[in-house]
Amino acid sequence: MPLLIWGTCLMSNLWIDRNNRLNAKSCLAAQNEEWNKAVDEIEKTERIAPYLINRGLVYLNLYDSLSDEQYLEKADIVLEEAQKQNPYDVQPDYYRLMIRDREKGKEGKNLPELKRLAARYPDKLLYKWTLYEWYYRKQDWGNAATSLKDCVLEVPRILDAKYWKKKTAEDADFIRDVESLLKIEIAKEPVEDPVVWAKYGSVSLKLGNLFLAEKYLEGALNRLPNLSMAWHNLGKLAEMKGEKAVSTLYKKRANILGVRVEKFELDRLLDGSYNFRFRIWYGCEKVKW
Repeated sequence: MPLLIWGTCLMSNLWIDRNNRLNAKSCLAAQNEEWNKAVDEIEKTERIAPYLINRGLVYLNLYDSLSDEQYLEKADIVLEEAQKQNPYDVQPDYYRLMIRDREKGKEGKNLPELKRLAARYPDKLLYKWTLYEWYYRKQDWGNAATSLKDCVLEVPRILDAKYWKKKTAEDADFIRDVESLLKIEIAKEPVEDPVVWAKYGSVSLKLGNLFLAEKYLEGALNRLPNLSMAWHNLGKLAEMKGEKAVSTLYKKRANILGVRVEKFELDRLLDGSYNFRFRIWYGCEKVKW
């Protein structure tokens, strides 16, 4: 019996290792936009949730590259199968919405579903961002500005991304409208959530409202003292006020708490949290899309 158990475990580990190696090859090929190789490798994997999701993403990439509608159908089939295997992973829902949005004659008809998805999962930036992009493409400037405002309040680091600088240069009037909405929003005291207070403080700092920045950052830290980014931002605020010793102290506290201050580009901000969860849940890498 022990020998049988050992043999079963060995076969299981070999099976997992084989699938993960094929998946890794497909991810690398996709990163290099070698789509035929990406398809060949991912289609050798077993039909279980992570590899089905990655098949779907490879097919979506192929459609975006070739405009061949057969890949939309293939993507939808495997993503629906992945949904059934793991109904707790909502990302395939989003990918299937993006498939339907690419089908001829259906562009934008799934807006209500996308809005429901964004409302149901307000912490998922990607869904809000897709709403913003949809409104902007349709030149619905009011809803586009509101949606982008919501994105910034959720992830203030958007204001540091290259995208914001580029968009400001391309459409300064639109960005001014978004900033006006942000200023109205941060003037309202948020709910009693220290994380939200820290985000409002970060936005206030980036928009140059030092009074509100100090109020929200200190309020956040009074409620939850281990918010590393709030300490870092409070240090930046003290530096702007010429209080160098205080700034050094606050930034030192932020470093002790493990603050990460590098600038993230937009794709990482949008999809980074799901990429992380994908690796935790499934133990393998996700294909880029």
